[in-house]
Amino acid sequence: MSSIELLSHLNSPAATYEAPFGVDVLRLIEALEGRGGAALYVARDDKQAATALKLAQFYRPSLEAIRLPGWDVLPYDRVSPSPAVAAARCAALANLAQRAANAEPCFVVTTASSLVQRVPPVETMRASSLSVYTGGRIQQDELSSYLGINGYVRVASVSEKGEYSIRGGKVDIFPPTGNEPVRLDLFGDEIETIKAFDPETQISTRTLTRVALAPVSEILFNEQTLGLFRERYLAELGSPVGDPMYEAARAEIRRGGIESWLPLFHALLDTLFDYL
Repeated sequence: MSSIELLSHLNSPAATYEAPFGVDVLRLIEALEGRGGAALYVARDDKQAATALKLAQFYRPSLEAIRLPGWDVLPYDRVSPSPAVAAARCAALANLAQRAANAEPCFVVTTASSLVQRVPPVETMRASSLSVYTGGRIQQDELSSYLGINGYVRVASVSEKGEYSIRGGKVDIFPPTGNEPVRLDLFGDEIETIKAFDPETQISTRTLTRVALAPVSEILFNEQTLGLFRERYLAELGSPVGDPMYEAARAEIRRGGIESWLPLFHALLDTLFDYL
């Protein structure tokens, strides 16, 4: 197809095909703006997905663009996805789960391998999101329990997404939805201040009024999911004797590779299409 034929074809209302990479992104965004809702762009690999996201942000800086990466491990490998990938996936799913039907247009980028992967139910991700704000109230034990259930790791000093620390009335959290960790200053059960800070210097950079927290793992260790895990494991795999993965999950320990057991933690899994 010549460049003139291509331009003529792209200016028609018919479907676009054989378009160069980048033009297809723009055409999809234009269609999204006319139709509203959410649009899904499926890239062939992570490199192309990252480029498509940047192009969307370049074409329409005000358009909400979300990337859902696939796991960076092989299926049923005894290794968990990297913390960065796990956090990015959960942030994307939580964002989509919270979107209202009449929300502003949203451009979602993923890969074919990520698209075919089942994910936790929409309602689970929606219920697992938590918003805290200045002047609000939350018990420190309640907050610590939420972080543990949703995959956060307690450390001495927060530096990566999915980590948190507690020092007296100060709770540092690095949520998957932000680019900086945040520090909650609690007075009893009242949140006095929320400040973002530099993880390297630990110095505050700005004051916030609200921060949205989301899970950093697709495996949630609450009473319901753990109970279902035990039942489904016995039904599908039989006796768990000698299986370190089962024993670790039962003790609420996140052993490497547990994400591959996701179907045992839910009665039914969803797809990305259910979120859209």
